[in-house]
Amino acid sequence: MILCLGLPNSGKTLLLRSLSSYPKPIEKFDTVATVGINVAHLNHLNSNQPFTIREIGGQMRPIWNTYFNKSVSAILFTIDCSNPVDIGPNVVTLIDIFRSLSAQSIKPKVLIILTKSDYIGPLKLREALDGLLLDELINSRLLDANSTKVIQCSSITGQGLNDIFEWLSNYDNKAT
Repeated sequence: MILCLGLPNSGKTLLLRSLSSYPKPIEKFDTVATVGINVAHLNHLNSNQPFTIREIGGQMRPIWNTYFNKSVSAILFTIDCSNPVDIGPNVVTLIDIFRSLSAQSIKPKVLIILTKSDYIGPLKLREALDGLLLDELINSRLLDANSTKVIQCSSITGQGLNDIFEWLSNYDNKAT
């Protein structure tokens, strides 16, 4: 099972819509807050395997951990990189997620997706990475450097979408 998580308004729904229509650009950019779960079925031209991703609404954060079980093989975590104020709450959320997974001995692959990179004034990738304290999370052993990747993307322009598909295609469909 692949989960798509992120704080409210981090771009989860638009990202999954963009991935679903890729390589065609999406025509409808407006979204509403996800209440509950959205399920996206993705196919990519360069992959033989379809992907099913479950987006769990950001408002459901208090119960995300009820979805963490041994069948979770990957997590896509979206972060709005156009808003530097969001970096701190995202670090706290990532720590909560990794602690919950660790307590259950669940070690999925993790793709951190810096969304909305097309907006004027987005954080540079290095600044976002520094703000996320990934090195500290790795040193604390909450995060495994070998099973975590960061990709910057724009659901509007399509930047990074192919990189996400490539990551999905290369992960082995099993939690490590």
